[in-house]
Amino acid sequence: MARATGASAQLLLKKESAYGTAPSGNYYRMPFIGCSLGLNQGLIDDPVIGRGRDPRTPFRDVKTVEGDATVPVDMRYLGLWLTALFGAPVSTDQTTHHQHVWKSGANTLPSYSIEIGHPNIPAYFLNKGVCGGTMALNFERSGAAQAVIGLTGQDEAKNSSSQGGTPVDLTYTRVSQFQGSIKRNGTAFSNVVSAALNFSNNLDPVNVIRSDGLIGGIDPTLSELTGSVTARFDSTQLYDDAVNDTELSLEFAYTISATSKLVILANNVRMPIVKQSVEGPAGIEATFDWRAAYDESDTYMLAVTLLNDLDGTQYT
Repeated sequence: MARATGASAQLLLKKESAYGTAPSGNYYRMPFIGCSLGLNQGLIDDPVIGRGRDPRTPFRDVKTVEGDATVPVDMRYLGLWLTALFGAPVSTDQTTHHQHVWKSGANTLPSYSIEIGHPNIPAYFLNKGVCGGTMALNFERSGAAQAVIGLTGQDEAKNSSSQGGTPVDLTYTRVSQFQGSIKRNGTAFSNVVSAALNFSNNLDPVNVIRSDGLIGGIDPTLSELTGSVTARFDSTQLYDDAVNDTELSLEFAYTISATSKLVILANNVRMPIVKQSVEGPAGIEATFDWRAAYDESDTYMLAVTLLNDLDGTQYT
């Protein structure tokens, strides 16, 4: 008997035209590292008494569909996840490449059908009404660059065959951590040991009363952008920024070439005041947990720019 393995699993994705209705046609086959998206439906104890000491049959609770997709930072596929998080980008032809720009703050977000398939069984779990809730990135000195995308959906259906048609593959271009960079006010950040970036749409499921136990939809609420920067103590620059409540610009980027690049920009960032602890003879480090806000002049909190060779129709 064949058994399911992660090596043989596949993740397919396509945008929905109507919330919670799986689209027909060909889905994108997405590279991924892990995925916990799926359906949970718990049990509720029957509170009745007077029928003896043994409990009665439990009730089924409402359905919840949620989980994370851990995906590689890739200069083509990542744009599909960015559209789930921010809505469609503005794409422009730059002659030698195309530029795609996503901005935070969209009033509505698209929904997707995402299928996690296990061909060895075969079993294919189609999650419908899925919206992008969060994105987490860690910048380090070495290793593979990856993003964790938090997802919330409406329902899941099990099928014995894939519903994704003939999967569409894009050219896969993996990014390493050594291709990352961080800038403060347009200048390279010196002595940064590690950094983290966390974005959230703070999704609000519409918990309506209905006989099938499903939510009625998902609303984005107040967006949030936070993160941290851990740096060796070589100057009081960050400490002074915090004390003076200085408005900063932070830029996080992964660069393969001038025409293949990911840039994440926040222009209204504040640093907290943190102590410089001495913990032995090694170098002194401090971690600043920063927070971003809406920038009045830019009219957004966060902008993500992706440069690649796609014309942008893949992201609309």
